[in-house]
Amino acid sequence: MAALALVLAGSVVAGPAEAKPMWTKPQQLAPRGVGVDFPARVAVGEGGRSLLVFSCDRGGENPRWVRCARWRERNGTMRPLVTLAGSTDRNLDGIVEAVVSSRGVGTVVWLGTRGLELRRVSPSGRVGGGRILTEGRSDVSLVAGADGTVAVGWNSADGARARVIRAGGALGPVQVLPGTHVQALAPHPDGGYAVLTKILVPDAYENYEPVYSDLTVSRIDDRGSVRSSARVSETAGAGDTAVLPGGATVVVWWEKVGDRSVLTERRYPGALEGAYTTHARARTSLRGFAADLIPAPGGRVYLGWQVGVASMHVGVLPPAAGGKLRRTYIGSGSYYLTEEMHAARGRIVVFSPIQSEAGQHLEVWTWDGSGPVSRKRKLLVSHIDFADDDSSTTNRFVVASDGGHVAALTTTTGEVVYRD
Repeated sequence: MAALALVLAGSVVAGPAEAKPMWTKPQQLAPRGVGVDFPARVAVGEGGRSLLVFSCDRGGENPRWVRCARWRERNGTMRPLVTLAGSTDRNLDGIVEAVVSSRGVGTVVWLGTRGLELRRVSPSGRVGGGRILTEGRSDVSLVAGADGTVAVGWNSADGARARVIRAGGALGPVQVLPGTHVQALAPHPDGGYAVLTKILVPDAYENYEPVYSDLTVSRIDDRGSVRSSARVSETAGAGDTAVLPGGATVVVWWEKVGDRSVLTERRYPGALEGAYTTHARARTSLRGFAADLIPAPGGRVYLGWQVGVASMHVGVLPPAAGGKLRRTYIGSGSYYLTEEMHAARGRIVVFSPIQSEAGQHLEVWTWDGSGPVSRKRKLLVSHIDFADDDSSTTNRFVVASDGGHVAALTTTTGEVVYRD
């Protein structure tokens, strides 16, 4: 489960009765006659406008796959299809990321034959950029800042790296970060970002269950320069980070303590080199997997985690560091397919891909932080069976959220749905 950035504001929470978000009917990603395929991403902006990025077949006697994008307005209007690149580099299609900045500009980064390539897309359909972020080939993550900038983190042969794209599109310098891998990025409300990095050590089974070490949180400014760093743990597992509006930095992570896995929360109220508070949020005899911080509009912050094979839990972070964590069990998902948690108007929204002999379908359910978990609902169906390219372990759905809006898409049917 990919880690998400956190935005926390005071103790005023947007209650479920304040807004009644509804799921839209499925819409087609591309115009009639244009085929769509993976890789794909959806990026949701603060006002509900979203950017859809996918591979599309522009026609001809033989399939001619190119990388495409399309804006979708909150009212459901789909803007014209635009081409980002003349080839999808489909042999390298495992990496493509997209984000919409606070100024409404889309940023798309993907792994091409030359390295990590960048494009910027305006709501009018204008495409700019065409730059190489780095010649390396590895994972990449993006997050939008409060000042119109976008931070990019990636892993190179020489370790973790970060770069800030300015609001006007200029690229900041490449910065060297502690560790080998970028675990999470989070925007700072006053500009800049928090970056969580780690050293990834293969275990005796050749990286089947990797071991983390030297989990470190760093602060970079709006130019990407590293200003401060603090080691969080020498033996950490999965984790996430966030910056509160007042400037406090929060880190959550799993750690082995004796024969137990402990989910720990640490808050740095000021400088990373200064004082902090640490609290255990969950303990289990099973192995702790995902640990994610998920924001909801109005100030509520959810902490989601997984233990064992597929046992999912979620809680509401208390405003005070030592407060009690309200929590609930939200169900067992799939061992092979990854659940995701997002937030929409004061509720946590949980997505789970379900595999069957007929293909996959996407289930969704919600929790408002106090009452029971809602009934599960089937949103999208991907008609790909077990025999087709080992789809039993392939997630055919993509989900994104921001500002209380959530979108989910599948390219096997070429459809996207929203919770507005």
